[in-house]
Amino acid sequence: MKQQIQPYINYLLENAPSPFCEYIIEKELLNSDTKIVSDAYKWAKGFDLYTEMADEQFSDGSWGDFYPLDTSPAVRKKHKITDRSTIRRLHDLSLDENDEMVAKTLDLCRSIIRGDFSSDNRRGDRAKHHVPALNVLYSFCPYDPLVAYIKVERTLSDEKERAYMIYYWDHGPFDAVKLSDLVLPDVNEFAFWMVGLEDVSNNRYFAEFMSCDTVPFLLNLCERLIDPNDNVPIMTNRYYSKVGQYSETWNNNQLKQKDVLLRVLRLLAKC
Repeated sequence: MKQQIQPYINYLLENAPSPFCEYIIEKELLNSDTKIVSDAYKWAKGFDLYTEMADEQFSDGSWGDFYPLDTSPAVRKKHKITDRSTIRRLHDLSLDENDEMVAKTLDLCRSIIRGDFSSDNRRGDRAKHHVPALNVLYSFCPYDPLVAYIKVERTLSDEKERAYMIYYWDHGPFDAVKLSDLVLPDVNEFAFWMVGLEDVSNNRYFAEFMSCDTVPFLLNLCERLIDPNDNVPIMTNRYYSKVGQYSETWNNNQLKQKDVLLRVLRLLAKC
């Protein structure tokens, strides 16, 4: 698969990639050396996709709609960028526990898990957010002592993992679309389809399920996305706010096409 997607990687690198596009390519698709990845990361975090989230993060690591602090409505209304999809955005931008912004959130999760709050109000927060905090910490640091046991609980036998994949292949997110469907980016369901594929991309049978129809479909989409004469329309879905956006803006369809191309390549790289 690497040889098949290399021309599309080259296309992105040769056509003014956004800072986060370049960073993700170097880190995930090219497996470049540490210094190249580090330099690309430092460059990318100076741009709006990063700073707009960092500016809205509270000092304890929470955001306006993610483990929110007790703040006045006036303060909460200022949070226009961060929402319930912010954690997915952190993963989507390939940020990890070494990132300062992520590290602050993970420290908050650890505090919630340990119950490190003295006031009755914060103890209420712990009860409300305990399970989400476990999930967030595990998603970034599966070997952290506070969540290491989860790996054992979630490890499935081959039979159960295949059964899960069979079920989910016919049940995408919220049943809005089946993963077995082949969805183009000009329809609203495309965002749900991509999220669904991303959610199962680490399943050991992912490549097998993708190979028959979905991989050829996505490779054809890649070809269309680099064709200057094929202006593939991209539907922006607001449910997953900014997930799949690696350029500074989505007001330009050419930038949208590059973003979708990178998102598709990240899936194909796992096949």
